[in-house]
Amino acid sequence: MIRCKKRSLIKPKIIFMHKNLEALFVDKKWITEGLTFVLIILIFNYTYGLEIIAPSNINWLLSIRHDWGQHYLGWAFYRNEPWTFPLGEMQSVIYPTGTNVGYWDTAPGVAIFFKLLNPILPDTFQYLGGWLLLCHLLTGYFTIKILRLYNIKWFYIVFFAVLIGFNPVLVYRMMHPALCSHFFILASLYLYLKPANAQNVDRINKQQLLLIVLSAAINPYICFMVSGFNFLVPFKHCRYDKLISVKRFLAYLSISALSVVLVWYSIGMISFGGDTSLGVSKGYGLYGFNLNSLTNSFGFSTIFPKQALVTDHQYEGFMYLGLGFMLLIGIASILFIIIGKPIRFIKKNKFILPLFILCLFVTVFAITHIVTYNDTVLFEYYTPKIIRIIGGVFRATGRFMWIPYYIVILFFIIIFLRTKLPDWFKSVFILIIVGAQAYDLQNLYTPRNFPYGDYDSPLIEERWNAIIPVFDAMITYPSFDNHLLNAMDYQDLCFMALKNHKPISTGYSARENYKGNKKYTESLTASLKAGNFSSGELYITTSKHLDAFSTLLQNNKVTVEYIDGYYILYDKEKVNKIKFKREASVFYKTDLKDVSSNTKFVRVQDIDTIHNSRLKFKLNRLITNQSSITLEGSTFIENEIKNKNDSVFVTISDGSQIFITQTKQNTDTSDKERLSFSSFILVNNFLQDNLILGIAIKKHSGIWVHNSIGKLSEIKKTIKSIKKDKLPSQKAQIGVIDYLTEEDDTLEFYGWTAFKDIDATDSEVEVVFMDNDNIYVYPSTVVNRFDVTEAYKREYDYNNSGFRALINKKDIPQGNYKIGLLVRNKSTNDESLMMTDKTFIKQ
Repeated sequence: MIRCKKRSLIKPKIIFMHKNLEALFVDKKWITEGLTFVLIILIFNYTYGLEIIAPSNINWLLSIRHDWGQHYLGWAFYRNEPWTFPLGEMQSVIYPTGTNVGYWDTAPGVAIFFKLLNPILPDTFQYLGGWLLLCHLLTGYFTIKILRLYNIKWFYIVFFAVLIGFNPVLVYRMMHPALCSHFFILASLYLYLKPANAQNVDRINKQQLLLIVLSAAINPYICFMVSGFNFLVPFKHCRYDKLISVKRFLAYLSISALSVVLVWYSIGMISFGGDTSLGVSKGYGLYGFNLNSLTNSFGFSTIFPKQALVTDHQYEGFMYLGLGFMLLIGIASILFIIIGKPIRFIKKNKFILPLFILCLFVTVFAITHIVTYNDTVLFEYYTPKIIRIIGGVFRATGRFMWIPYYIVILFFIIIFLRTKLPDWFKSVFILIIVGAQAYDLQNLYTPRNFPYGDYDSPLIEERWNAIIPVFDAMITYPSFDNHLLNAMDYQDLCFMALKNHKPISTGYSARENYKGNKKYTESLTASLKAGNFSSGELYITTSKHLDAFSTLLQNNKVTVEYIDGYYILYDKEKVNKIKFKREASVFYKTDLKDVSSNTKFVRVQDIDTIHNSRLKFKLNRLITNQSSITLEGSTFIENEIKNKNDSVFVTISDGSQIFITQTKQNTDTSDKERLSFSSFILVNNFLQDNLILGIAIKKHSGIWVHNSIGKLSEIKKTIKSIKKDKLPSQKAQIGVIDYLTEEDDTLEFYGWTAFKDIDATDSEVEVVFMDNDNIYVYPSTVVNRFDVTEAYKREYDYNNSGFRALINKKDIPQGNYKIGLLVRNKSTNDESLMMTDKTFIKQ
């Protein structure tokens, strides 16, 4: 009896304490939100570090060399742009065609807001870290709002709000803060599930309109997902709740569509008659959802292995649930089937059907017409053109699985928590879910340890900052190449342009004006090759593309600097305005075995050991001046079949050291023997008369073969004229002067000519200068022109029709000359003279 009395005394006390404790927390919303936010912030700090929300911290954005750098640079350039309409237009990056801040994943609506505050913002300012934190918090917040609709106890809500607020898909998407705006999906789902009545129905629909307007100003993908709910919400109120008429339903749809168009047009993300292409040809199907994605951890799981994909592009369909959510869905599914009575549930909740149809539609759209599982294409099916067009615009279709991802998880959370299982069982199982999720995804949630503070560019800023301010614009060549020298080096160059407030012709944008970019690039290339340039522009290129500037360099119009692996070219008249320590040579040293860069230093004995006279070559073009050498030709190894993977190099020796430089190789596969090449080489600070040229081939097997061309002073030796009294008449003769290059002291002729329909095997060519009183003839050297033979379909052998003549201007008497080509058959002594459109005046 005493024992029973004690138990009866203790039990009421425990019950009293439990009820008081629970009463303390009932309907205290601030506790649920507050505890959820604190936990999310703690996880955020563990995973990312709260330092990333500091506005002055840009180091983490640019050091990672990924899309974060693109987002920050888009905002940083935009804030300095003058106000225009459309509001998002930018001209200082991807110059001169321009771009739009909405194509840089900057959350353009947020960018426009902070641009309004630009006068009071510090010079270095970023909001992307803060936005990323806000996305996690709001995802948790709207999870709370949804679960409260079903009278879920607050402590269960906190657990699941944190799990969803830091779910694996959201964390995986961290590289794109604008795309982390998943809270728009949950907010729309909340408005759909929220009970409507005559008093709040208009307010709910207006809130949904606000969501689509805001999402349109953040990201097109998020907006497109929200648009599904802008159909469902008024449809539910019209079809199931009978609270609005069909007319009002259609009005809400129309206002939603017009609002999106208005927002995108105001920002400039769409235009009427513009050249920016929103769609990508054959983009639909490329970034689709793989059927293994819900269980494919992509290597982030500590339990489940990474599964195969058909293509790497299917990373956009990452939808891994995590072990915790898998356990939840498994147990809740069993409970739903056994206890929940699915048929009865569906009949009682018919308004769920449109959600199911939406999930089905976006799932089919996300999977695309190419249905895949692991690394296997299961089947393909026909899709209407309109779907392919939409899929070309929203080509990362795998993302659209976010809608069913959240709906399925929330559905089974609600099913589990609404069962009449005892609280102790629910609590224990939730702890198991949390532990399983945390353990399974520890690799995903591992601390990033992002760098903090100012960004230190890998470029030598002192040199760049000394040269950039002198010019009006930075022109990369080729323009709009985001990987000019290194992967994603557009970020480094754009950062230099940003710091110096100069426009730059590169940058990464999700959508570009391809027609405008192509037109500008073609115009720039033609202008440079014609010897024209703008003195206000600073040209930045690599050795691979230096040949585009060969005319300017040969005419001594520009100077060249070598900084951080880039070749910087600009007007020679501005040299004195630029003060910094220059490189002694444009070449840099390394070992022969490493040929990843463009110009290499090797030891003399290395070349000697690989010398082989079996390497043959033909020079079609050789142009030299004080600072450069231009070579074009072909080469092959006797008695060996050409391997397209062999690499051709030009070697240069000044007597004390030997350099090798890569060439640009012709990809034409019609010639089964020869490797065609061209090379533009800067030889600053070398005495050219001492230079020895050579050709080297690095075979695919790694073996090197080399042969010497000869001493440059001998190759470029000028020829003397022969005065003649008369010339032969023109017979059936073909040909042209391809290049006439004038230097300070020399004229160089390069071209071809031959008797028509006669082999040029025994031909020789002379260049003729003729004025009213005198005729001067200059011999030439033979240049192999197998391209001419190919052009005439090999009906005749014109290989020896090529010629090159280097003439010293001192050897040309004064006069006003017309230029002709004389061809002679050495076997028959037949001659023919063909006058050209070239002229030369010697005063």
